[in-house]
Amino acid sequence: MDTGRPHAALISYCYYRSDPMIRRPAEALAAHGYAVTAIGPRQPGEPAVEWVRGVRVWRVGGPKYRGGSLLRYAAAYGAFFLHAAAAVARLQRRHGLALVQAHSMPEALLLAGLLPHLQGVPLVYYAGELTVELYAAKFGTRGGPLGLAAVRLQERLGLALADLVVTIHDEFRRRLLARGLPPERVHVALPLPDDRLFRPDLRPGEDAPRSPDAPFTLVHHGTLAPRYGADVLVEAVALLRDRIPQLRLRIYGDGDLRPRLRELIARHALADRVELSPGYMPIEELPRLLAAADAGVVPNRADPFTETVLSNKLLEYLALGLPTIVTRTPTQLAHVPPGVAEYCAPDDPADLARSIHRLYADPAYRASLAANARAWSAAHRWRDAAAAYCATIDALVARHGRVPPRPAVAETRIGAAP
Repeated sequence: MDTGRPHAALISYCYYRSDPMIRRPAEALAAHGYAVTAIGPRQPGEPAVEWVRGVRVWRVGGPKYRGGSLLRYAAAYGAFFLHAAAAVARLQRRHGLALVQAHSMPEALLLAGLLPHLQGVPLVYYAGELTVELYAAKFGTRGGPLGLAAVRLQERLGLALADLVVTIHDEFRRRLLARGLPPERVHVALPLPDDRLFRPDLRPGEDAPRSPDAPFTLVHHGTLAPRYGADVLVEAVALLRDRIPQLRLRIYGDGDLRPRLRELIARHALADRVELSPGYMPIEELPRLLAAADAGVVPNRADPFTETVLSNKLLEYLALGLPTIVTRTPTQLAHVPPGVAEYCAPDDPADLARSIHRLYADPAYRASLAANARAWSAAHRWRDAAAAYCATIDALVARHGRVPPRPAVAETRIGAAP
């Protein structure tokens, strides 16, 4: 690693190759001139250390826990925290860090950077999710009042510890300010896709000739959790099996909902209609897979958490110029107007089926959505959001007595040891 550049450690309890919420800022900082190490969990078969697009990825501990046990979640996060704290301490000893950034959730991950922070290194919390809202959506009342109180306490302490909080849209900013953060400590960076990867030229034009018998393919990708509604989408496909014999659905991702999806596919005899990937796909492989579809679908359910979500997958579909169906929630509507995407009611397979049939039956409408998606994405580019984010990080680093980098293109190497 180039010891002449300021070093940044980014921590996330997510798999690096498939998670854009850490990859985008990590690669932006690396391209800007920081020597970036991203610390995360390790899946079976992955190397402990590798270089990915200029970022050194250092995997510690074992795979993520998936399931419904609060105790096992807490134990998994605790084990990862200890590994991450040791990795950050080692980076501080060897290089002297200019920045530690922890990614949601939880806010307590910031404590992994406490040792460098006591030595003057600034801490950044990247709030792609709000932990209290996500906890309520995932666990409801299962943890009881004490569980919710503990989550609120760690959030309050973590946010107080952060020198800067980066979040992904104005509704999250409003909620963070309501939690007591001063405006100057909150920066908004929309979760726009990497426009080097998600490009409209990957798709054929909507007026490209197609056979009447050609499959009409829907796509959905990402975390397979009940709140994101992939099961609602499978139910909608089942409703349309006789009306659209050519209808196909491809789902790329992984998560707790996988057993439920398999059960629905079997129950509705959809094995020839619905394809479920073995797991998460690396980000580099996704754009061409998604671009081959006729439409993308974002079938989020409505709850206190998803009503605050601006979906990564929605923005990725728009960047590809893919006609997209999305459920009607306040945050989605505030950022993406009707006409750029087709909106349907949440938690309603019949209304989702209606929207799917509308796109299938009306090629001119699909072409209009595709054109509007391309125009919206041309006006909302990650490269612009990344430049503003990097400038904010530079100012923070400078205020803490570190020297920001001179912008430089980071090189990509494989297999260097930490």
